[in-house]
Amino acid sequence: MIYGIGTDIVSVLRLQEKIEKVEFVNLVFSANEQTYCNLKAKPAESFAARFAAKEAFLKALKSGMYATFNLSQIEVINDKNGCPYITLSEELRVISAKLIGTDNFKVHVSLSHTSEYATANVVIEIV
Repeated sequence: MIYGIGTDIVSVLRLQEKIEKVEFVNLVFSANEQTYCNLKAKPAESFAARFAAKEAFLKALKSGMYATFNLSQIEVINDKNGCPYITLSEELRVISAKLIGTDNFKVHVSLSHTSEYATANVVIEIV
């Protein structure tokens, strides 16, 4: 059963300006995300896609709880085939389970970007 769906779009240029500030990067992106994005030819595009995924996750969660944790607790990483997936910190997983009504859920994510925009779609599925 689908619990929620979220989508977001981010201006790569706007995020490029924000990622120039170390404080922003450390609050929003995990060390794994920072390493992955910084190894890319155009890091801002990868950062923007991950930022969009975090926002889309919160929309799918239907929570509006932006101020209760750091966005770095939502981690968007890639599997061995390059497919993105979302992991949550233990704290955020517990909060999410309470909101969803079960701890038996999966988070699906799809990312896309151009040099101008990045977008993400997230589906939270109760399994």
